[in-house]
Amino acid sequence: MSSANVDMECQSTTYKRRLADDNDDSSNVSKVKINVQCDTIKQNHREPAIEQTNSQQQVDFTNLCVLIKATKAGRQLRSYNPLVVSDSLKKLIGECESTRPLPSGDLLVKCVTTKQFSALIACNNLGNASTSIPVKTEKYLSRDFSAQCVIKHVPEDLTDNEIACFLAKFRVVQAKRLKRKTSSGFELCSTVLLNFSTNIVPSTVEIGYLRFKTHEYNPPPIRCFNCNRYGHIGKHCRG
Repeated sequence: MSSANVDMECQSTTYKRRLADDNDDSSNVSKVKINVQCDTIKQNHREPAIEQTNSQQQVDFTNLCVLIKATKAGRQLRSYNPLVVSDSLKKLIGECESTRPLPSGDLLVKCVTTKQFSALIACNNLGNASTSIPVKTEKYLSRDFSAQCVIKHVPEDLTDNEIACFLAKFRVVQAKRLKRKTSSGFELCSTVLLNFSTNIVPSTVEIGYLRFKTHEYNPPPIRCFNCNRYGHIGKHCRG
């Protein structure tokens, strides 16, 4: 065989090997692409299941308070035997976090679990075999705010709505100008009560170019003008 034929055969062999290597590389690339696509498809199928599981596990424990009212005409829940009411609640839901009678005569019960809350919401009668207490239960929606403070020396030409709008960035939901007693009656003063939607109260707030220091709010005690006792008002006075 001549040297020219040998060179041509070597070149053809080298070319075939390069083609084989290129085919192997392309097949490897395609395999990698297929694997990536499969992983992406699997991940897309798994994400909704994970989100669904998390949503099922989320439980609202922020408000598990139930308000219990007596439905019999002319009677309030506090007029019934408190021992009978306590025993009925214990048999129905077990140990709750707290119970508090309200000035209106209703009973506020704070549950520990959602199971207790659901059982109490479905209840329409308390008592035992000898004493029946028809009741109505509903979820208690508190009107209390998370935190309160006062600011002083606020210009009197600012209205409550204007102050609340200016301080919305500090999460203020309500502003109320306080009153002071004078010889001629009550009149508005320069102190403003701020109600926040958060437990964090800033040390200062700004209205325009003015800066005001926040102070702790100590509300006056509730006092009845019928019996001069504390803790209730004349509307709910039993004296």
